[in-house]
Amino acid sequence: MRSFSSLILCSAAALALGACQQSDTKQAETKAADPASGSTVEPAPAASAGPQTTIPTGAISGQAAVDAQKLRHDNFEKLGDAMKALSREAKAGTPDMIKVRENADIVMSSATALPSWFAPGTGPDAGKTDAKADIWQNQDDFKAKAAKLYEVAQSLKDASSSDDATAFKAAMAPVGAACKACHDSYRVDD
Repeated sequence: MRSFSSLILCSAAALALGACQQSDTKQAETKAADPASGSTVEPAPAASAGPQTTIPTGAISGQAAVDAQKLRHDNFEKLGDAMKALSREAKAGTPDMIKVRENADIVMSSATALPSWFAPGTGPDAGKTDAKADIWQNQDDFKAKAAKLYEVAQSLKDASSSDDATAFKAAMAPVGAACKACHDSYRVDD
């Protein structure tokens, strides 16, 4: 099992996988559910790490499920890259707060969309995935963990917006802990 620091460096890769909708030229106007309140919110704009697309909602099967798994994986890769960048900045004597803000935005938009990354039918039965079937069997717990990530991602975004390096560094640990909590329960060990 990976260590906590390894999880932070590797990213929040399996908290439950999600994406905000964006095209090559503009952010899409699709809204995502705010897991903390159940309301609908606009996803935060993602940094220029390439386009993201939305995983279909509702039960899916066949090639659509495999495609959704790939999108989920790609979204987690982007989230992981953002977490790695934030971890590097947190370890720096003087963090580059521009990089911090850009990557905190990615974490926030990912946390906003993450629950939608797990459409019914996109679990292990659909193809290769690091997501355990327990995600779909324990939806209340999974959604609670996703809501916690959303909450701490918002704190990270707020801290990064303040240009206060100390506040940013303090906000990183709860994000890593939220990622680890989901990994421990819902991600297949490598």
